[in-house]
Amino acid sequence: FSLRSVYVCAVLYVLCLHVEDRAMNPQQAEPDTDAIKMFVGQIPRNWDESDVKEMFEQHGPIHSMNILRDKVTGSSKGCCFITYYTRKAALDAQNALHNVKTLPTMHHPIQMK
Repeated sequence: FSLRSVYVCAVLYVLCLHVEDRAMNPQQAEPDTDAIKMFVGQIPRNWDESDVKEMFEQHGPIHSMNILRDKVTGSSKGCCFITYYTRKAALDAQNALHNVKTLPTMHHPIQMK
């Protein structure tokens, strides 16, 4: 075997391991390239990250979440941004919740855009 063919085989082997690992572990490190960062309004101000995660992770794994907070007091403004790993999960959540579900203590339904 030439050095080049050994190198090519090694690269292919590593790529196969990566693909196999990805197939066995659906939780990916980064969201899909077409993932959507969704604005979510009308969440209770007393909810923290774990409450939001519990509610919205029912529609798919969440890559990132940011509850908007007052700079001085640190209290929630009642809205957040959520990025799911997949566009489908974001759209599923939006279809299930936007203008449909009203959370406890809120007077208006969830807004997802």
